[in-house]
Amino acid sequence: MNTILQQASTAIRQRVDQRLLPAINTLFDAGKSLMYSNKTRHMSIVAMKQTDPTKIGASFGGMTLVLHSQHPNVPMQVVIPVATLLLCEGLQFMEDSGVVKVDGNFLAMAIKAMYAQILQTIRATPNRLQSMMARKQAQRQPVAQPVAAPAGIIARARQGMMP
Repeated sequence: MNTILQQASTAIRQRVDQRLLPAINTLFDAGKSLMYSNKTRHMSIVAMKQTDPTKIGASFGGMTLVLHSQHPNVPMQVVIPVATLLLCEGLQFMEDSGVVKVDGNFLAMAIKAMYAQILQTIRATPNRLQSMMARKQAQRQPVAQPVAAPAGIIARARQGMMP
């Protein structure tokens, strides 16, 4: 097994919110079924003959969004981790088949294209993402109101309030 792909898959599973693992596994298993099914094998074979990492990444991003649309109870926040896991699975298969040789640069280009495909499909512009992140941050941290500290000895001395 390619150690780069194995490390990437392991890192994703370790870094995600562990409460999301059941949803991730559901969508990941559905993706593997789609990739290796007899009914869709011909499409997988055609797609997996591709050697351009950007086209491979975009394909996996699109496939994951289709899978997500078929599993409406799975939260949207698992799409990128699942797409990355499926990409690693597909790249491992492609490397085992002798179609590609995956190194860090190849994986990085494929992941970048996968993200771009997902963001483009859900129409997530940089401005929209920034506003979503700002709203999320505002929900997490209430704005602290400044509180006037009682004047201590030093403050009173500076203000000329000492007897």
